Amino acid sequence: MTEVELDGKKYVWDGKNWCDARTYMEPPQSVTSRLDDLYRKHELTLTPGPRARAPRRASTPRFVPAKSVQAPPPPPPKPVEKLTLFEGENAFLASDAPATVHLDGQAFPSVTLAFNAAKDLHDRLRPGMQREWDDKRPALMRRLLRSKFAHPQLRAALLATGDKHLSHTAENADPYWHAPSGQGENTLGRLLMDLRAQLNKSYHLLRDEEIVEHLREYLPENPLVPDEALARDASWRRITELYDLYKDELNPELMPTLKARRAALLDATPKTPGAPDVHPGLR
Repeated sequence: MTEVELDGKKYVWDGKNWCDARTYMEPPQSVTSRLDDLYRKHELTLTPGPRARAPRRASTPRFVPAKSVQAPPPPPPKPVEKLTLFEGENAFLASDAPATVHLDGQAFPSVTLAFNAAKDLHDRLRPGMQREWDDKRPALMRRLLRSKFAHPQLRAALLATGDKHLSHTAENADPYWHAPSGQGENTLGRLLMDLRAQLNKSYHLLRDEEIVEHLREYLPENPLVPDEALARDASWRRITELYDLYKDELNPELMPTLKARRAALLDATPKTPGAPDVHPGLR
């Protein structure tokens, strides 16, 4: 190792490169050239090779996030089963199927007849207001379907359709309520599927406004609050809490009626000592 001095600074030749004797850093190119001319001229050839550079710092290993690892593709979704005709064994889904429904305390033999009666009343009270009626149709149909499927047998039949997509695709079907040839808004089918999803829930998990609507329209012959909910403690607590909150808007005879029905259900249910107070068949 050779140490030399230039312009008051000391430099060291290590056999490959010049470096500052104090900092051990490579000097600028201009200083390196002067040092070569002064002290290494006899070593240089006519075609000198490339100047060696100081070794670079080792780079930090690059972090590879787990997301970059290719995950196996998800399995393909299961095909959706479809129920496409409200006829034969599925005729109970049609709005004109025989089934007692209640609207504003009056009984009708089918959803269609109750719907048409409401339409006639609207036309008498609000003549010429067709757009207003069009906006009311889905909410009215939702109420009528809720009343229709309050009957245990019909409710069980609707739940038995499972997760099937419901639509009536007959060619002559109304394109607003149905889906003729697969085209149309399928309003009735969507309302039926919404109601099915609601009925599949445990009653105490329903939204407050849904339970209050059931209480508002409840009749012994139109049991919108199902017996299973009356017999189950969790559901009964929700019902009584909401009745206390909205009792000014509800029929004062409602709670005695519900209590009597609950007592009859519990008396008819055989109990095992230590078993929870739950109506059979509940989830």
